[in-house]
Amino acid sequence: MTGVWLGIGMNIDKVHHSRTILIVEPDHNYGQQLIELFWREGFVIKRCQSALEAENFYKNAIVDLMLVSNQLPEMKGLTFLKQCRQVSHIPFVLLADNYSDTECVNSFFHGVDDYISRKQPIKEVLCRVIAILRRIQHRQLPSNKTKLLIVDDLKMDKQSLAVSYKETTLSMTPIQFNLLWTLAFQQNQVLSKDYLYRQVLSREFSLYDRSLDMHLSRVRRKLVSAGMPVERLKTSHGVGYSFS
Repeated sequence: MTGVWLGIGMNIDKVHHSRTILIVEPDHNYGQQLIELFWREGFVIKRCQSALEAENFYKNAIVDLMLVSNQLPEMKGLTFLKQCRQVSHIPFVLLADNYSDTECVNSFFHGVDDYISRKQPIKEVLCRVIAILRRIQHRQLPSNKTKLLIVDDLKMDKQSLAVSYKETTLSMTPIQFNLLWTLAFQQNQVLSKDYLYRQVLSREFSLYDRSLDMHLSRVRRKLVSAGMPVERLKTSHGVGYSFS
């Protein structure tokens, strides 16, 4: 049986690898540990450091679960949860600095899916997230209906494959659309060629295969012709690509 070995005497089947986890964590070290843990298991990760940044992201993108610190710069995580539940039912896990019976009860009352103390082993966070995603695997979540991605002046509609930059409509092939969506969805993150070949072209990367480079060049040319600064679609030589 293929699974995730967590080093704690358990072997857990992997959930679907395209699941997107939004981590809202201002602490750099703990946030990086979470990113590395979930990334190793094949999840798509987006990290925000504030409630405002997270709100702007999840309202315009597909998110399967939010993992949120209770100590955000502008508000408590519980307050952010209450705001989220007014407009969204995205699965929500609250990370507490110190366990509190009152806070735990209030969190579940207001719709949290799990409440975890940061003092628990970090692999337990992964276990609980996988358990939540497994429970909802066969449901059609509201987040799955979200097909619009907006990043500054770039707008993308996954339903119609429509792309526009500022007021200019751009024509793109399905592969070009998928490539740009993947990069823009994980803004400011360098994505490796290995990952992009699997995600966009559905095949393994080959050293002599220049297909991805050609698709990216055409996407960049179309965006630049619409007024986008060329440096926003970056090539990190020997590493991969990113959209800033």
